Amino acid sequence: MVDIEMSDFTVILRGRLP
Repeated sequence: MVDIEMSDFTVILRGRLP
């Protein structure tokens, strides 16, 4: 279940990163 949350966080970080 943590994988899903981590995935979302990673997507946000990726979207914020240039």
